Formats: sequence, C-alpha cells, structure tokens
Amino acid sequence: MKNLAKLLVIVSAFTMLFSCEEGNEQNKFTPEKTTFFLVRHAEKDRSDPEEKDPALTDKGIKRAVKWSEILRDVKIDAVYATDYERTKSTAKPTADDQGVPVTIYDPDSLVFFDDFAAKKPGNYLVVGHSNTIPVLANHLTGTRKYSQIDDRNNGNLYIITIDKSGTQDLLLHCD
Repeated sequence: MKNLAKLLVIVSAFTMLFSCEEGNEQNKFTPEKTTFFLVRHAEKDRSDPEEKDPALTDKGIKRAVKWSEILRDVKIDAVYATDYERTKSTAKPTADDQGVPVTIYDPDSLVFFDDFAAKKPGNYLVVGHSNTIPVLANHLTGTRKYSQIDDRNNGNLYIITIDKSGTQDLLLHCD
C-alpha cells in the first residue's frame, strides 16, 4: 500500500481528534465513544467465476495484514465479518493481533449495530462487501452519503465515531 505512513498519520490524527477528552494528555479512546472501522474484504481470487466463496489472492492476504498494521495502535474490542472466506480472512490478522475472535454478523440485519453506541462503547472492526459496507456506514451515520464501492476497490477505510455529542465520519482511501 502506497503512502502507508501518511495514512497512519491521518488515522492517528482522526482518532486523537475525536477520542480524547478535553484537557486529557493521554491519547486514548474514551469509554463513552464507539468507533467503527469499516472495510471491504481484501482482493479475492477471481479465477473461477462460478466460485461463490473464493479465498483471498496473495495481494489480498497482504492487504489483510496491512489492515492489522494500520489498526495495531488502536485497541479493537471486537472484530466482525460476514460468513464468507474472503471477509473472515481479511478480518483474521487484526483479530489475531488484537487477541479477539472473528464474530460472524448478518449484513442484512444492521440493527445488530444500533445498540453499540449506547450499550457497548468501544472500537470495532467490521469487514463486509462492496454493497454492504457503504450501507452500514450510512446506517451508522444516519445519512445517505456513501454509495456502493466499485468492485475493483478494496482500499476504503470508513471511520465512524459516535458519542453523546454526535457522529463523526471519515472515508480514507488506502491503496
């Protein structure tokens, strides 16, 4: 991924901006905030168009590892993926690095995430698909801001922070 260092600076600045209490000298997420890191699965093997559940390509495996490196300095409380090999494989390096399991979620049941801000503050990685991650981002932000991801784009990182003052969102392109 080009410009990884630049991305890390942006992510760090964003998390510090939206996660630090005023006057707090430590840069950390506060328990009253919920931050979702949403990504589409990494590059999948397209060699067999009939394959309904393809694995990741070598490039996809490298991208999955890069996501874990990008999120390494953020304490991730849980990792969620749809029940497909490509999403679970994208989520696994971060889950392993953070010492949490990959939990399967149903992308058709977005209400699953509704209680997180109020009842389960923390930091969450959610791995989905080109047509589900923007829908979840819109659901969490209460907007219609994000459109379906182009099928060749595996590098979007949506960061959505929800707290008592409202919702902030940011879309980064990480290629």
